[in-house]
Amino acid sequence: MGFAEPHIREAVEVRLNQFGRGFAKLATLVDDILVIQERQAKKTDKEIGEAEEKLCEDPVADLKKILQQEMCRLCGKEKVVVVLLPCGHLALCELCQDKPCRCPRCQVKFEAKIRTFRV
Repeated sequence: MGFAEPHIREAVEVRLNQFGRGFAKLATLVDDILVIQERQAKKTDKEIGEAEEKLCEDPVADLKKILQQEMCRLCGKEKVVVVLLPCGHLALCELCQDKPCRCPRCQVKFEAKIRTFRV
């Protein structure tokens, strides 16, 4: 289904710790993984916000961080130009836009892509 292995492991570990047994239904496992992914995406957004607050402490390091955020999440070589929906992450370059079926940032399955242009 394309879920990240750490998210699957976490869902299983949480289930075992809470109930002492695994999942009876696949749908329950998928629901738990989606909750973990949403929590991870919120944590990532919070970390980005905190990083933005720390800007200007070291201008060279700040510039490197900004440039890195503009690079494709898959290949890391090209600038991001594709927004994924419904999550809204600007995460892929033009060359990598057809490779994944999930957002490389939050692992949400995307339904559409929008090519963006910077002026």
